[in-house]
Amino acid sequence: MSTNSQFENFRPLDAQLIKDVEKVLSKLNISQTFAIQIFYNEIARTGKLPFNLEIPNEKTLKAIQNSENKENCKSFNSIESLMEDLND
Repeated sequence: MSTNSQFENFRPLDAQLIKDVEKVLSKLNISQTFAIQIFYNEIARTGKLPFNLEIPNEKTLKAIQNSENKENCKSFNSIESLMEDLND
């Protein structure tokens, strides 16, 4: 197996992440090993990751930061008020 210097310092998975994934996989009645096998098979079949990895642009980064900091965020008490705002 070849090594890639980018991944030499790879850290073990977080215990909470493992528990969260196990809950989902349990509901799907599949093992972690089988989930990894599905992931690897999809990579082999398509020649790419089964999801998009993109670097967010500045506008998206700012929106993420605002959301995390609860700044410049709107909130609504009803779907109707949300829809009114969207239509303005």
